Amino acid sequence: MNESVLQLKCGIKSDNWGKKGKKSQAARLWSKTAGNGPLDDSKMYSEIHPHKALAKVLHQEDLERFTDSNHKPEIAIALSQFELFVGWKPLDEIKMLLQLKPLERVCTLPELYDGKPGDAVCVPPDSIHAYLHGDIIECMASSDNVLNTGFFPRAERDSIELFTRVLTFKPYSAPEAKLPRKRSEKEEKERHKAIFGHSLVIITAGPGQMSVAGESLSLEDGYLFFVGQGVPLEFSTEEGVMSTEHMPSSRVA
Repeated sequence: MNESVLQLKCGIKSDNWGKKGKKSQAARLWSKTAGNGPLDDSKMYSEIHPHKALAKVLHQEDLERFTDSNHKPEIAIALSQFELFVGWKPLDEIKMLLQLKPLERVCTLPELYDGKPGDAVCVPPDSIHAYLHGDIIECMASSDNVLNTGFFPRAERDSIELFTRVLTFKPYSAPEAKLPRKRSEKEEKERHKAIFGHSLVIITAGPGQMSVAGESLSLEDGYLFFVGQGVPLEFSTEEGVMSTEHMPSSRVA
């Protein structure tokens, strides 16, 4: 394999969240990765990640519970029709909603935000969020810090005092990020330009081929690749392939 492109062999974590049922696309993608941890997809959750300053304090106070001192912003990319709660609207928009007639307030989140496949939402540190229904990929900073509440088993919920130390009600504008989602139809070829920055390529539907500097790599759903800076890619497929690229702080060459 080209030294600038590496296929990642990811482990599996067992946490108290996940989509209910055995037909989750996210669960199928996890099953494609190497690792020996079980996946429990029968539980839901509500959580928040501490900002960097508080993460350092919590790490010093409880090394076992908070295993690192980093924050954990994340981007959630929908693989299927998706419902979620994340963060807060600006105050003037909340005020407007509260002034609506009672029957006009009866609406669900998908009516406000469709959450269609390929849509993405940015979840900053300090922002409460709960993923309610559907399949997603989460791209986040290198951290394992999380505070749990809501749907979690009572014995595993963090204290309200600690949770409110982290929670913020401020609306948030995401920093620059590029998340192109590519779909190559049957017998189609597509070339991705080199970028100034590294990226992750996640194959959400396969099979297909990826060409790198004359070398051909097989693609199957669930495959994950790290792509170094300045590497052009070419995708081809006989049946159809779909990929999502996470390119932090990068621009097209």
